[in-house]
Amino acid sequence: MTERARMMLWGGLALPVLGIIVWLSMHVKDLGFRMDEVLPPYITSQLEIDYVMGLLWWCVFAFCLLAFGGESRRLLLLGWIGKLFIALGAMLFYENLYGLDGLSYFLLVLTGEHDFFPGHDFRNDMIFDLVSDATVLKGNIGHANTLRFMLMVATVTGPYYHAMKILCAFFGFLGSWWFYRAVVLALGRPCPPMFFLLVFFPSITFWTTMLGKDPIQFFFLGLYVYGGTAWFMHERLSALWVAGIGLLGSYIMRPWQAFITGGVFVLAAFAGKLRAGQAMLLLAAVTPPLLFAGNNILTNFGLQGILADSGALALQEMITEMIQKKAAGYAFETQRYGGSGVDFGGNLDPGTDMIITPSLPLVIFSGLFRPLPFDINHPLTALAAAENTMFLGLTVVALFRLRLSYLRDPLVVWPALYCLAWAALYGIFVMANFGVGVRYKLQMWPFALLLLTALLHKQGRAWLDERVANRR
Repeated sequence: MTERARMMLWGGLALPVLGIIVWLSMHVKDLGFRMDEVLPPYITSQLEIDYVMGLLWWCVFAFCLLAFGGESRRLLLLGWIGKLFIALGAMLFYENLYGLDGLSYFLLVLTGEHDFFPGHDFRNDMIFDLVSDATVLKGNIGHANTLRFMLMVATVTGPYYHAMKILCAFFGFLGSWWFYRAVVLALGRPCPPMFFLLVFFPSITFWTTMLGKDPIQFFFLGLYVYGGTAWFMHERLSALWVAGIGLLGSYIMRPWQAFITGGVFVLAAFAGKLRAGQAMLLLAAVTPPLLFAGNNILTNFGLQGILADSGALALQEMITEMIQKKAAGYAFETQRYGGSGVDFGGNLDPGTDMIITPSLPLVIFSGLFRPLPFDINHPLTALAAAENTMFLGLTVVALFRLRLSYLRDPLVVWPALYCLAWAALYGIFVMANFGVGVRYKLQMWPFALLLLTALLHKQGRAWLDERVANRR
């Protein structure tokens, strides 16, 4: 295709895009965020300006992407154009029907306060916390740090909901880019289909295109994966610094998320490199600090002194019961705020006794594959059920194609361990409330998609076979 033909094609596409944007901006009060229900009139009277500010900030980030060259620029611009239609188009229809956590963050920008911290003005408390004795609902450091970050976002964009949403969506978009760069680093060549899969997989594109902590968390998770992949491929110390920045960002937003990512990275780093005796010595060395770190995180989660009980069975029962009650209480509490906290299923009530104690296999299965079609009772549940049904079927096929030799490859062990660890810890949330579980599953989807692609795709299996041959 000649340069002139390419310009004509882009021009032909630009006209309908411009028409859609103009139409949406004219009807933003009808389709968009129903801020008139809770916000002052002087804010709701300027919804068109708010929407235009979102468009302007989308253009600013699109201009920044022009700094990339070649194939990277083309992929990034195409992906960012897709994000435009989702953030300032499709999301308007969703926001017109359902509430989102973005409302509470936008109210924070206007008032400085949040419902989780009544009476506390975060405009006078902008320093990130790294340690806290607070419980998960009344003051956990992850949520408090997220509120501080949202105030910083508003400092950049101004107090405009759609502009803040676009900036968060850009963070989520860059998170997908970091995951894709990790794929390029591992393969040694570009793979555009993987980029579009990581950007436009339904759950990923939805939860990374909103005002909230999830796009920010996804960005740091992508940075961690890129640094970790660089370490596994080249074992350069600079790669650990990149992964460490990703871990720190994850810890600031969700402390227990950093515990998962850090733990599985350490285990995967030694996969296939140690003999049995060396592995036992390593396990003995790392278990005490991991237990100490885990206890601190669980303390923030409201589980006090779990190491005090010397009986292994009693400890297991106590942890299961307390996590179950906490998860039920958290899911029950977050239903008040709508959006990702809306009740999409699950019947654990913190005011009642637990009727069943789910086994760990059931928790892991629920974390990985539920909701399924028999769980559907909400539009988002239907979307998640379609994804999970596909995921379950592909996982079964992948298990039949798995070779034991692949399990010595850290680039296989790493995502596999991460998915299992995530499901073991978060599966109880999925069982308690599908809305909360579907949202948290954003943290697992890129690992699962990359692992399944490697095991099922012809080129992915050829790449794994080549790595096995090189390790001999």
